[in-house]
Amino acid sequence: MTNLNSIKTLRQLSASMQSDPELVEQMKEDPNKVVSQLGSTHIPDTQVYRMVVFSLGAALIIAVIGSILITYHEKSDSQIPDILIATASAAVGALAGLLAPQPNQE
Repeated sequence: MTNLNSIKTLRQLSASMQSDPELVEQMKEDPNKVVSQLGSTHIPDTQVYRMVVFSLGAALIIAVIGSILITYHEKSDSQIPDILIATASAAVGALAGLLAPQPNQE
């Protein structure tokens, strides 16, 4: 039996159907069920992953709020410290990298 979670493209499905007659029978019986079981890119749901996303989100929010507070409480010509800009930029980039789907291998 072919592992349907590992199939991500139509070429992989075609190759699996040629080598697995049981998969062909399943497709004949209920193609919707087989297609719904095919692998998809999903975001992992582990405790560590949640902590990392939460930490990066918190760093981003703190940097933005800190920048706003500095701008309003200091002189009107004060500049936002570079460390806050770097922290916010790094947090946005890391969140984008974590939450973006993985590219296909083909």
